[in-house]
Amino acid sequence: MGFLRDLFGSKPKPAPWPDGPEAREFQVRDGGNVITKLLDKWGLPINEPRFAVEARYGVGPDPIYGWPTLLLPDAKELPGSMRGWTAYVHDNIPPQFPISQFSGLVWFGDDAEVNLRRTAVYIAESLGPAPIGQRWNTMVAEWRCDMAGITLTAWPPHLQSHGLNNPAHERNPRLRFACHVHVETGFCLALTADERRWVETSTMLRALPTRGNPPQSSAPHENDLEYVRRLEAGTQMETGLRLSGDGKALVLVSSHLFVIPRRRVRRLEVMRLTPAKGPGGSSLHAICDSAAPNPRGQSLFLAEDPKTDGLNGFATELSRQLDCPLDIGQAYADC
Repeated sequence: MGFLRDLFGSKPKPAPWPDGPEAREFQVRDGGNVITKLLDKWGLPINEPRFAVEARYGVGPDPIYGWPTLLLPDAKELPGSMRGWTAYVHDNIPPQFPISQFSGLVWFGDDAEVNLRRTAVYIAESLGPAPIGQRWNTMVAEWRCDMAGITLTAWPPHLQSHGLNNPAHERNPRLRFACHVHVETGFCLALTADERRWVETSTMLRALPTRGNPPQSSAPHENDLEYVRRLEAGTQMETGLRLSGDGKALVLVSSHLFVIPRRRVRRLEVMRLTPAKGPGGSSLHAICDSAAPNPRGQSLFLAEDPKTDGLNGFATELSRQLDCPLDIGQAYADC
């Protein structure tokens, strides 16, 4: 019987992956944000418009990965750098704002944890030590102040699934052990007087499920900078989609506060999925004007529903309120 239990009985669940140590947190004081001050000391162009930086250095292939990138040769390199600091390049990023995310690669030798720890020691000379630990299949360390942050990540080979092939690792074997350095400045525009009035007079149209992390607990994505705004101190708002009192703007509270003038909404789109491998559902997006070099416009998430057709009626009414076109897309299997 013991043999049968071993063969057919329930097996213990594997231990869950660790989800990482807490970041070392700082508060913004009279002296400013300690992380952005360090980035400025390193010579990263955190205050210039992206278009000016691109005009000075040009966009070229990443020396390690080959994809288009903005290489920043005048910034101070970290010890052990495989190449200088870079900034991500994409046609969805509006060029009028400062670059808000940078990346570096560090390699001292073929030991991923040593590469991360040596980089952490270097940053600790300026910011003090941060906890180092395992997050899923990586080793990490992180410093945060307001929405700015420095994150170190390494992928030790013994924590990776066997049989996976990464072409970049084949081209440059040092990448298997490199420490990836990701920097976020936390840049975010403040509300204008009109936008503040829109937010204060807005009423709820549709709530969003709570995701766990409060709004503004991370830096905004660079492609959202035209519409994301800083939540003012003490503001408490339920997550969801709202309409301003005069009907001239949408106000969304999700991962951040978004303020979307009605005149900048080109159309609404509903994406629909039928249950398959995934559960299906639907999501509503506003396609908005943008200064980014992308003629398609900027897609901003507005709402979601677990049903394939759960947003059709709501989107139809919202398009009427905003006086803009609506595209309810074809339903595809959620594979």
